Amino acid sequence: MDLLAEDTRNEIEQWQWCVKMFPGLLSSHLTNDAQKHIFNAAANDALSLIRQVDLLEGRAAALLARALFEHLVNFMDVTNSDVNTSERFMAHKHIVAEQLSKRTWVIGGMTPANQRSEKKRLKALEAAATRPVREAIAKYGKRFRNGWAEGTIRDRAERLGTEEGYIGYRVLSGVVHGSSGGLQGLVRSIKGGTTLRIGSDLELTALAFEEGLGSFLEFVRALRVVVDRIESEELEARTYQVLERFEEIRDACIKVDKKMWPKHPAPFAAISAVAIFPGGKVRWYLHDFRDETMTPAEDPDPVPDLSRELQAAKAHIPEMFGGRPYVRPRLDVAVEPKRGATRFPAEALLIPGDHEFNPTNLGFTAKDIARDWHSSLGPQNGA
Repeated sequence: MDLLAEDTRNEIEQWQWCVKMFPGLLSSHLTNDAQKHIFNAAANDALSLIRQVDLLEGRAAALLARALFEHLVNFMDVTNSDVNTSERFMAHKHIVAEQLSKRTWVIGGMTPANQRSEKKRLKALEAAATRPVREAIAKYGKRFRNGWAEGTIRDRAERLGTEEGYIGYRVLSGVVHGSSGGLQGLVRSIKGGTTLRIGSDLELTALAFEEGLGSFLEFVRALRVVVDRIESEELEARTYQVLERFEEIRDACIKVDKKMWPKHPAPFAAISAVAIFPGGKVRWYLHDFRDETMTPAEDPDPVPDLSRELQAAKAHIPEMFGGRPYVRPRLDVAVEPKRGATRFPAEALLIPGDHEFNPTNLGFTAKDIARDWHSSLGPQNGA
């Protein structure tokens, strides 16, 4: 939010206040229980969506945006449908209660006292759900266990006239279902190589904002059909005004995204390094560039030829480098970290780049990593 104009931030704050306050005022005027429950869920998810957008958490925001479209369809159904009624919606809570009562596998890791308490709670949950579930299945059929509504979300959206939002819903579903299409904001081709990023998905952040707030705007408009009061009118106006700021939010996401993507293919996340201590002791490590740590590693099998490293280590004087051993990277060797090994700062083992006896800092730079290390080994402790 710090990247947005002050008037935009104020607009969002006013909208948040309305979403927090007005459901309590408007719910008493709704005509059935399902409407009240769905309105409450939609308001909470809309507020959470904005929080996730502020945190640049696009994937979390996408899940909320997808849910908001479902809230829209559900609200319109329980308001207008003769099949997907409020009673049908509310009856499905017993199905969920029954499913929760079967989660007995979590008990095993608890203390004896908590085991007894949890068993008692789950049995009570099952007992309370048994009769309502039996009645619901008898009334709505066996498929009621799979979902409360009759018909697919697409069919229901088309019947209710909200099919335009279904396209965005399908895109966001790629995130929920873990499909490759839901990963676009975390994958990029850079100079012929594929870079996969850990962190914020800024493409999804902007998309989720527009789709989610768009669904919530349609939700509030459907709400006004049922309760046309000054509060619902203001909520619609406020939501529309915040949604109008989409382009500014999109530009802010793009600005941050450009800073996060590298200009060159990502270097190795971690590479093997061999350390030769005074007396000839050889130890292996994994050097992780992401947090500049070293992890003790098992000796590779088979042990590679270290004749060049051992020869170069003879010229190494540990006292000139704070007692550090001779260390060289070996990109051609794969090692595994020792079980239970503790990471430690790389600077504890590697010679700092600004050390007076290592002015060129040969070794672990992005440019140098691309070289054939084994053929370019020199007498310096380039690490």
